Amino acid sequence: MWQCEVRDVLSQQELEIALEDKPSDMKDEEWKKINRQACSTIRLCLAKDQKYSVMRETSAKELWQKLEEKYMTKSLENLIYLKKKLFRFEYRQGISMTEHLDDFNKIIADLMNIDVKIDDEDKALLLLNSLPDSYDHFTHTLINRKTEVKYDVVSAALMNNEYWKKDKQAHKDSSSDALTNKQNGSQDESKASGKLKQVEFDVIPVKLDDDYTNEEETPVDVISVELEGDDTSEEETPAQEPPQEQTDSIAASRPKRNI
Repeated sequence: MWQCEVRDVLSQQELEIALEDKPSDMKDEEWKKINRQACSTIRLCLAKDQKYSVMRETSAKELWQKLEEKYMTKSLENLIYLKKKLFRFEYRQGISMTEHLDDFNKIIADLMNIDVKIDDEDKALLLLNSLPDSYDHFTHTLINRKTEVKYDVVSAALMNNEYWKKDKQAHKDSSSDALTNKQNGSQDESKASGKLKQVEFDVIPVKLDDDYTNEEETPVDVISVELEGDDTSEEETPAQEPPQEQTDSIAASRPKRNI
């Protein structure tokens, strides 16, 4: 990526010609001037600790070759490392699809820098293979009844799928917020109009036996229980006559105890 950016800068300044051999129709003074400007531009794009090895270089082409030899070594070790990284590449949970595609393209670019070319269909299949199991239906739909798969089509479909998911989630969140605001507004209106529902409880006074001084008056909460038996050890009290408006009970003539 650094190499691509520096080439773009040199192209805008019309200095990219310095990376090639000197044209036969160009004067030496003009060629030296172009090389000084190109070397200056390249060094300005380097970090301070990376400039020491090329700080006195006056040929842009030689400077460029030294940087390639140092940072783009085409060794077997780098080849094995990058291919292993490509074949084991998987989607990292929690990142966006844009970041996933960027990571994949970085590996492809590194392989291209060491003269390793990968077919377009192989790139597409490797990208689909890196997706998690939740994309199985998406993958099956994408490659169904097709004889070939193109990398640009797969990457574009993945981006569109992510945009669709984001729009769906945003619509769901907005609907939830609208429903919550509506409920809060209804509660606020009820409070403002004073129409809150009030609950009242009926209080029934309960009197104790000691509060009744009239023996003839029977409290509502007192229930008389009749007991029959031969036990005469306890003192028996005469039964109270029921009120006149009530009919005589079956046990009206029997002795009763007050419990």
